[in-house]
Amino acid sequence: MDFFETLQKRYSSRQYTAQPVESEKIEKLLEAAQRAPAGMHHYQDYGLTVISDRKTLDTLCSEYQKVTDSVRDPLYKAPLLIVISAGPGARRDTFQYDAGCMMENMHLTAVSLGLGSVFIRGMFRSLESDSQAQKMLQVPADWKALCGLAAGYDPAMSNHPAVFHSLPVHRIE
Repeated sequence: MDFFETLQKRYSSRQYTAQPVESEKIEKLLEAAQRAPAGMHHYQDYGLTVISDRKTLDTLCSEYQKVTDSVRDPLYKAPLLIVISAGPGARRDTFQYDAGCMMENMHLTAVSLGLGSVFIRGMFRSLESDSQAQKMLQVPADWKALCGLAAGYDPAMSNHPAVFHSLPVHRIE
């Protein structure tokens, strides 16, 4: 699959089969995140947590539902969650951009591997002060879980139309 075909096929998947993601594919997703640019080359200020244990994923969802008084599954039953965390040395004015670069690399890699994925942010914001959730995420006390990539096999992926959002383009020539 060439790069532009990968771009055309990328969309936010919100349904997944129960099939686990193979460890080789997880390693490719992690490599993609680690190849993303980070401001001032401060890679030491970021960490990745891989959660593929169904019980842990379900417990995180339950914690989210309890905190938000919601019945919605924030992970859409995805069998994999990769969490991006920032340490105390991460620049607060740029860490969201660094995490965004890591996320996009993982999203595009997921498509190239035949996986669906979706950006997860609200769950982490809601669980920020939930000590049980932070313990499950294994994020050190002085670190912050920023966002995550939920991924897995999307049964509708092969039927999903190419996505293109036309943004206004201003040219200065």
